[in-house]
Amino acid sequence: MHLTIPGKLDVMGAALPGLPLINIGFNRHLAWSHTVDTSKHFTLHRLQLDPKDSTRYLLDGKSIAMGQQQVSVEVKQPDGSLKAVPRIIYSSKFGPVVQWPGKLDWDDKFAFSLRDANLENDRVLQQWYSMDKADSLKAFQDSVHKIQGIPWVNTLAVDAKWQALYMNLSVVPNVDAAKLAKCSDPRIGTELIVLDGSRSECNWDISAEAAQAGIYPSSRQPQLLRSDFVQHSNDSAWMVNPAAPLKGFSPLISQDGQPLGQRARFALDRLGSLQQAGKVSAENLQAMVMDNEVYQAGQVLPDLLKFCASELGDDVARLTPLCAALKAWDGRADLNSGIGFVYFQRIMTSMQGVASRWRVVFDPQNPIHTPSGLAIENPQVASALRAAMLAAVDEVAKAGLSPESKWGDIQVSSLSGKPIPIHGGPAGLGVYNAMQTIAGKDGKREVVSGTSYLQVVTFDEQGPRAQGLLAFSESSNPQSAHSSDQTEAFSKKQWSELPFTEQQIKADPAYQVQVISEEGSR
Repeated sequence: MHLTIPGKLDVMGAALPGLPLINIGFNRHLAWSHTVDTSKHFTLHRLQLDPKDSTRYLLDGKSIAMGQQQVSVEVKQPDGSLKAVPRIIYSSKFGPVVQWPGKLDWDDKFAFSLRDANLENDRVLQQWYSMDKADSLKAFQDSVHKIQGIPWVNTLAVDAKWQALYMNLSVVPNVDAAKLAKCSDPRIGTELIVLDGSRSECNWDISAEAAQAGIYPSSRQPQLLRSDFVQHSNDSAWMVNPAAPLKGFSPLISQDGQPLGQRARFALDRLGSLQQAGKVSAENLQAMVMDNEVYQAGQVLPDLLKFCASELGDDVARLTPLCAALKAWDGRADLNSGIGFVYFQRIMTSMQGVASRWRVVFDPQNPIHTPSGLAIENPQVASALRAAMLAAVDEVAKAGLSPESKWGDIQVSSLSGKPIPIHGGPAGLGVYNAMQTIAGKDGKREVVSGTSYLQVVTFDEQGPRAQGLLAFSESSNPQSAHSSDQTEAFSKKQWSELPFTEQQIKADPAYQVQVISEEGSR
């Protein structure tokens, strides 16, 4: 959508449902996007219960009663009638008491309470309005620094002056590594942050610089300004640009020295090659998404083919069709990519549980290119690979797929009522054009999430020039002409021009003026 308030606002892009402002987009001066971050936005607090009453907890030795709130929900009964079912919601000073059977149980000793950093973040609309109307990259950055209203995403922005900015400035609990070591059980790790709820000293720290009590101030969060590039592919902030690693932050904000996801490795490898060749252009950035390279294939396909050539043994008859398909596969997740891609997915999914599968293990000094290579010379790996290949043959046969099947015949979107072929594939295989699917009918894979809003923006003397796509289309009404038009365009890799300036808008052949008013307005 394009929002204009004369003299105050002129911005174009996309928004999450229900938000009246642009979340990802561009204005006359800059363009930006967001990626979901890996930062933590809540913590769990293990409550030490009062031995005399499991609805009371001990804090600094003092017994405190949990808060209680009764709620009633209408529940449908077997006969179709509705019945009010009451429940009591318990809470501590940290937040609601939660249970996860088998992991976060409420017993006679402990219970767990959740504190959400975004519960007090009422600054979201103010934040994006300020970003939407920013007239420079500095003003854009300053608004995020000051307001701190971004709930759970990274921000990447560029301007017309060849500057690229990355910010991991979302709302994060102020818990540093020292407090984490003192107040949590190291056996739990950092997937879930569980703090000691029996000691006040283990609660979040408070900084006078932060926009909200208990969160990190912007000055202590990752950000990077470059003149070459920044990128982010849903990993930590560490490798936004390998020339300037972002390290040393709280584990709740960003962790460094950890293996990168395959998409991040692809992006950094591709951008590095383009930069070295001096060919970073809008067209090349579009190709990063639309050529659908399966990055992991480059790491392991030679080993798979080598295994096919010499290690099939008694299974040669069963595995020959699979090996032929792998050899013929183009290494992409395109509509015309062959059945070899399906075999490859099945094999690599099975191999994920084999810890010794990599010939070259992860090296934090070379995170883009490690781990790599299947260690087929290792008997354990070879045995697991043979089993994975045989299982893949059975799975493909069970799905009813033929040797002639193409990826575009298999992966589809049927939101509009008719199946539309969709390119792209699993992020875990290094497909930048990431798609998540579920099993459909007749061996098909139905897309349920993935690539959404795409934009490529450049700037010249006249202002921004943008192309974009909304992959899942605008309307959820199957009867609407706009329920599948952009999905079909995405399938055909047809980007749309996004007219922004008055001249660009009026040059559109479909341009028309429509005046609307509310009843009773003057």
